[in-house]
Amino acid sequence: MCRRARPGTRGDPDPVDGRRGSDPVPSAGGAALPAGAVSPQRRGVYFSLRRRVQGVTLSRLIGLSWCVALLLGAVTVHVGGVFAWPDLGIASALALLALQCWLLTGLFICAHDAMHGSLAPGMPRTNASVCASLLFFYAGFNWTRIRKAHWQHHRRPATIADPDFGGVGVRPLRWYVAFVGRYFGLGSALFMGTFFWGHIILLGAEWHRVVIFHSLPAVLSSFQLFWFGTYLPHRCSNAEFPDRHRARSNDWPEVLSLITCFHFGYHLEHHRHPDVPWWLLPEVHRHARRPSSRKSKAQSEIRPADPSTHCRRTESEARSA
Repeated sequence: MCRRARPGTRGDPDPVDGRRGSDPVPSAGGAALPAGAVSPQRRGVYFSLRRRVQGVTLSRLIGLSWCVALLLGAVTVHVGGVFAWPDLGIASALALLALQCWLLTGLFICAHDAMHGSLAPGMPRTNASVCASLLFFYAGFNWTRIRKAHWQHHRRPATIADPDFGGVGVRPLRWYVAFVGRYFGLGSALFMGTFFWGHIILLGAEWHRVVIFHSLPAVLSSFQLFWFGTYLPHRCSNAEFPDRHRARSNDWPEVLSLITCFHFGYHLEHHRHPDVPWWLLPEVHRHARRPSSRKSKAQSEIRPADPSTHCRRTESEARSA
């Protein structure tokens, strides 16, 4: 009985370039290399594939690690503030309130990235599960409803067809109330009410502690998301929008951008590249501000994504999850 030779040995052709194991390896210039050597073309394919796999794996690791860290932080502050730290002073309580607000904002941003498929690239089921869980944990939100509205926001930003747009000349507070009202329905009200009264009646928590470490952070973080991620980028002003995405970015330092809204202030970059996770937006922002003469060839080839194509692809992945 004849044995089938392994690819790359005498016998079957190599699946990459069709050579047999005993054939000489052509070099980039056409000259033959010694048998067993690897051509530059094959090395290029291999290393390009390896870099791609490593990049996707690292992106998943970073995104999911941030998600877990923010969730653990929010749970710790909530449990500690409501139950475990009875002797908090005013300054400590305010500091923890601000921290909890920031942590909840980060969790919503992680859910937003999962909605775009950038939290765990290539893992639609993971993205869908994480997004649904985080939005429910945040305020009992229905992720399917928010996802549908968010796709419309990307397709028609800052227009009458945009569900997040408040209109021309609308005051911020009125815009915010309408913005929250579109998503905070009966389900969210039941969730928040059950959470609040369950802590007081079933767990014996003090009502003011539940307000400080749960209710207030939820409201303040929603305003934080609205102010830095909707109002400032999409409001109509004397300055024209730079392109069809009808969004603006701030020029704040990256540390301040992280503190305010997890780089969501680089909003034009997000609309141009919706598949880029939040933690890479500063790099995209730096690239956009760099003069063309200083950009490398690879950087010059970066092009904005088409919002409709991105939304259709991501929505299809979510439905198949």
